[in-house]
Amino acid sequence: MLFSLRDVLRCAAATHDVNADGWVFDYIDSSLTKAAATLPRLTAYELLACMVAERKLRSHHHEDYRLLQKELEKPENSRLRAIHQGYTSLLTEFLSERHAILIPLLKRVGIFLARVRIFLARFGKPIPVADEPSAVEVLAADPEISTLHEYCK
Repeated sequence: MLFSLRDVLRCAAATHDVNADGWVFDYIDSSLTKAAATLPRLTAYELLACMVAERKLRSHHHEDYRLLQKELEKPENSRLRAIHQGYTSLLTEFLSERHAILIPLLKRVGIFLARVRIFLARFGKPIPVADEPSAVEVLAADPEISTLHEYCK
């Protein structure tokens, strides 16, 4: 499916529906290729490791992702935005199927922690919430499956 999505991207470039001269096109094209090649060894454990990685590294990836989002929000990049959403959706779906037990468990843990924060906040003991990246953000910026870091220098 990733290669099919890459073909859609390249077809859109050939018909001038997207700007093939910009870095966003290059990022999506190369990331689709890299992710497809990496898929056999991609696991949710790697995603978790990236989510709890060193704060400085996470901050850098966060800034790269914000720059990408800013570009994708431009009206002229609406087709690229749709293709990028397809890319992250495919990866999310793949990981959910590969880890049919782990992903729902992690979601329940997240819901539980959110409820604990709300409960404690009611009693004046709020737990600070770190600015943690979303799974989609990690997928879009993880150097193991993405080339975003190569274009946001």
